[in-house]
Amino acid sequence: MKMSRGQHHIFLLLPVAAIICLAYWVQGSSARLCTIQRSRTVQSCREVVEQYQEAYYTVCWNWDFSCTLYRVKYRKVPRCTSVSQNYTAHQCCDGYVAQGGNSSVCVPAATDNHGESQNGTDDGGSGDVSSEKKECRKVCHNGGSCSSPNKCTCATGWKGKKCQTSVCSSPCLNGGRCTAPSTCSCEAGYTGSTCGDAICSSPCLNGGRCTAPSTCSCAAGYTGSTCGDAVCTSPCLNGGRCTAPSTCSCAAGYTGSTCGDAVCTSPCLNGGRCTAPSTCSCTAGYIGSTCGDAVCTSPCLNGGRCTAPSTCSCAAGYTGSTCGDDIDECVTGAAGCEHGCQNTFGRYTCGCRRGYMLMNDNHTCADIPECSRDNGGCEHQCIEELGSYRCQCNAGYAADRYNSTRCHDIDECNPDRNHLIAESSVPARSPCEHRCRNREGTYRCRCSALFKLRDDKHKCERCITCKTFAELKETVDRLLLEVSVLKQEVSHLRPDSPSAPPSN
Repeated sequence: MKMSRGQHHIFLLLPVAAIICLAYWVQGSSARLCTIQRSRTVQSCREVVEQYQEAYYTVCWNWDFSCTLYRVKYRKVPRCTSVSQNYTAHQCCDGYVAQGGNSSVCVPAATDNHGESQNGTDDGGSGDVSSEKKECRKVCHNGGSCSSPNKCTCATGWKGKKCQTSVCSSPCLNGGRCTAPSTCSCEAGYTGSTCGDAICSSPCLNGGRCTAPSTCSCAAGYTGSTCGDAVCTSPCLNGGRCTAPSTCSCAAGYTGSTCGDAVCTSPCLNGGRCTAPSTCSCTAGYIGSTCGDAVCTSPCLNGGRCTAPSTCSCAAGYTGSTCGDDIDECVTGAAGCEHGCQNTFGRYTCGCRRGYMLMNDNHTCADIPECSRDNGGCEHQCIEELGSYRCQCNAGYAADRYNSTRCHDIDECNPDRNHLIAESSVPARSPCEHRCRNREGTYRCRCSALFKLRDDKHKCERCITCKTFAELKETVDRLLLEVSVLKQEVSHLRPDSPSAPPSN
């Protein structure tokens, strides 16, 4: 169909008009939408590597039954956590409602019987959906919400038409500005929630307070820019330093509240005073580093010591003002010697009687133990006696008649043969009734045939019970042997014997 020029123009204008109407409708609808911030909880999951133990079986060492063992393995498992997520949502501003369940299309809310809208704003009853009085054309800041057309309801801590001005519950001090709800932005040199706290570049010491930028208000007893200097009411002497209120830290060698007292490592004696570190000022009659040495006008003699001014303490054995006189301890009895005493100048000596020796105390005497050394020279026994000793022979022996330390065997069977021993030790006759046989240190009695020795081992008695022939023969043989021995001994004693020595 062929259109005229006018129809052609109308056809071209229709799309343009539709676009203009659509744009106006969208602008009017979006002006009725308010942006809000909401949060929701979502699950955030990711895979992690997890360690676990897997059981397996093996044969035990004793081969009786199987044992369970474990080995470490790894696996991937999901690990989920709940997180809060913020998002932006849109809803119709106050005074408007969504049309037909479409939340992006907002229309004025229904009016009441008096022709007023339910949000209290008069629309003139025209039902004009583009009325500016019911639209929020400016954004509400800082969490504010559009509560009615062109009116923001601000969140706590904010005020102003667009909720752009913060509110501080307490005023900001010292030039500070309120930049967020109850938050002050402080000027340099101040801090704190209301900028009421001054900042000092160096901390205030000893209880001082920072009252202005880099300015300390010091506690009593302190001064200085940081209150680090103590104040002493009296000055510290001898190089001492004031380290605390009215407290001095003294240099070595001094003490006291103001360091005015010198310290001596050793105390000053005999009334001396410590006038400087380790220096004593002595009273009259004393000298020395600690005034411990007395001064005597005349020297003390014989080892005496000056113990007080012009006073000597004498050594043992001396007396006198200068210890020049001897003491006779033997006369005074001060020596205390047990036996004898000999006086000498300034001393004495103790002595002991014969057979005694002086002990380590040089006063008492003790018996000399002669037997403890080489048995006292005795051949047999050494008997200790008080102040002396004596030798004693064993039983069956007697001392030599000329040397009492020697011992000889006593021949009990032949008294005439004891010419070497003292006569008092020689027996008058043989102790045996029949026969006697001498031995070294002893003797033995025997009986003749058909006799036997009594219980006293010296006398003999006739044998009542006869012996057997064998016993008698044995006894006879023994007697014959003894007779033969006796004959030989007798032949040696005869002068005419071949073995006898020639006579002079």
